[in-house]
Amino acid sequence: MTKLSTQLIEAVHAVEAKYGRTSNAPDNCPELRACHQIVLKMAGSPEGDVHRQMIVIRRLMKRKLTHEAIALKVGLSLSTVNKRIRQIGAGEGHEIAEN
Repeated sequence: MTKLSTQLIEAVHAVEAKYGRTSNAPDNCPELRACHQIVLKMAGSPEGDVHRQMIVIRRLMKRKLTHEAIALKVGLSLSTVNKRIRQIGAGEGHEIAEN
């Protein structure tokens, strides 16, 4: 495991300790922002790219954008966006409805 991976796990645990789960944390949460900064440092690795996509997609979902609008906004295919949304839902222990 890399140093950044260890830092990310510790940062996520800090968010979870405070809010129960990362999805409950507000966007301005300092611990959540620390998670995002670590993920951005990981960019370039496939793991970092996927995590960064999921962070952006989660934020756009909170704004109630359709999957198609999210795909256009982030420059991904609709298929990739749908896959990331399924991954987000699985990670949070619930299904996210397709739209």
